[in-house]
Amino acid sequence: MSEVKASSRTQLPSLEEVKKGVDELLLIDNWDNYKIRSSPKKFAKRFDKLFFSKFKIIPHVIILSDQSKFTFKFYRLRKDTKHLNSGLISEYSYPPNHVVKSIQRANIPYHPVFYCSDNPVTAIYETVKDEEPNPDVSYYLSEWQFRLDVKVRLCPFVYGSVDESNPYKFFSDVGYQKVREQMTEHSEEEVKAFYEILTFLSRLFTFDNTYVVSSYI
Repeated sequence: MSEVKASSRTQLPSLEEVKKGVDELLLIDNWDNYKIRSSPKKFAKRFDKLFFSKFKIIPHVIILSDQSKFTFKFYRLRKDTKHLNSGLISEYSYPPNHVVKSIQRANIPYHPVFYCSDNPVTAIYETVKDEEPNPDVSYYLSEWQFRLDVKVRLCPFVYGSVDESNPYKFFSDVGYQKVREQMTEHSEEEVKAFYEILTFLSRLFTFDNTYVVSSYI
């Protein structure tokens, strides 16, 4: 099962309008001009105004799944600190609010999320890539998996650049399929325009200078 949402305030854009909007957004070389200042609501409104002005909609697909689709495990690395209570499981998930002071790939300041990877090497690299090697510093690598019989609401942004061998390719394919199934009253051009926006938004999660956008999404 899935939901296809366009968060639309007006009619769907044409494919030509979307491509023009993508080209204009790609010209923005300093996304920090849109960074959060004092209010998360004002931050969101600035991006709402920007994206609705280019696309008229902000589409996303919600896939209703279950634990059986996630047979792999997830990994997260946590740096040891003097404040860490190693006996609490919660210490190994997302960090406390007061230490999350900056925008990251999927969160705004003081709104932590649980970052993880299905590959332990990736989890390690993402944590230590900007740090100087220090043999005196310890890290905890934790392993996670979904509880049995858990229902999962998945909103993928992995469209357009997923390798065939990637386990998330399945969700990308399902997302595209559900868009087509639930947009039967729309033209082929409108469906392609919807795809085009999803693909563009997915690409923004892969760049290091677009954290401010992906955290908004």
